[in-house]
Amino acid sequence: MSEDTQKILSKAHEKLAGLKQQATDQPDVKAVNDQIAALPEADRLTLENKDAVEAARKAYDSLSDAQRSYMSEDSLKAPEAAEAQIVKLEAGETLDRAPTQTPDPTPTPQPGTPSSGTDSGSSGTTGNGTAGAGSNTNTSITSGNSAAVWGSLALVAVAAGITGFFLSKQRNAK
Repeated sequence: MSEDTQKILSKAHEKLAGLKQQATDQPDVKAVNDQIAALPEADRLTLENKDAVEAARKAYDSLSDAQRSYMSEDSLKAPEAAEAQIVKLEAGETLDRAPTQTPDPTPTPQPGTPSSGTDSGSSGTTGNGTAGAGSNTNTSITSGNSAAVWGSLALVAVAAGITGFFLSKQRNAK
């Protein structure tokens, strides 16, 4: 096997090992993201939620640096705000709740909105082209990693093909 082929295979093997580690890390990261997402919004917290907030922080702190790199910065805002609110509650401060709006008992349909019947089906948007709460674009795990995974798999496939080619040439030469 030529030196160039060995280098290619070595790089592919290193990349594959990294992808295997990432696949191993993702369930732990997802569990922490789910735990953080289950926390009530900071303005809805009570002291009864203190254990859940502390558990979410402990779960995040237990992640390795590599696992933390898969989490978005936005995913940390919720537990940090919750921790700050728990401190306020323990200090006896009142909640800073936004005024609750009373829903209109008979809402008037607006033309052109998805709820008015002009939209057939759900597109995962809020009507103005932005992703809604049910959209997969609001996940905390970095979605750009999928391109790296597919690219790495393609690299491994090419390396395997090159190796097979050279091995068959060596066998035919004997």
